[in-house]
Amino acid sequence: MAFAGQDIHPEKQRVAAQIAMTILLVSFTMLFAALFLGYVVYRVQAESWPPMGMPRISLFYPMLSTLCIVASSFTYWRFEVAFTNRSDRKVMLGWLWFTLGLGVAFFGSQWLVWQALWSEGLYVSAGVFPSLLHAFTWIHLAHMGLGLCMLFILAWLMPRTQYSVSDENKVVNYGKFWHFLDIVWIAMFVVLFVL
Repeated sequence: MAFAGQDIHPEKQRVAAQIAMTILLVSFTMLFAALFLGYVVYRVQAESWPPMGMPRISLFYPMLSTLCIVASSFTYWRFEVAFTNRSDRKVMLGWLWFTLGLGVAFFGSQWLVWQALWSEGLYVSAGVFPSLLHAFTWIHLAHMGLGLCMLFILAWLMPRTQYSVSDENKVVNYGKFWHFLDIVWIAMFVVLFVL
């Protein structure tokens, strides 16, 4: 008895996987676009910024998060290059585990961002502005959790000696998702914390 997908040509598997990831990324883009639109409308209508005399948010911890996620995108790219070239497995796994470590560090830095918000009295219940900040960061972190699960799957698969088309698709498509999260965070950092 054959398993589903075994008799599918490798190129068709790649195309199907790329289409599926594209649909996923477009749907997540729409989610974040709706959040950004709501934030921009709220900000444009505000008489002063930050609104209602709320404190300006320190850039230190959001910048730390930005450094972690940008670095993790770079290390994932290095992992992809090593995987494509079938480099030394230790080098390849090293880049992947480094990416995972930076992803976990991003999680920790987000906790520090929330601590900084709370120390300024910016709780979810404090109004629209802090609610939007928390909504953005919580939703993004939930997606980061999904991304970390993907990376752990790759870390489990990579010690093999041979890789299937499915493994190759995972490396490429999980990378697209990880880089997408990087781009979304950079946009969030600029819009929410810098401007």
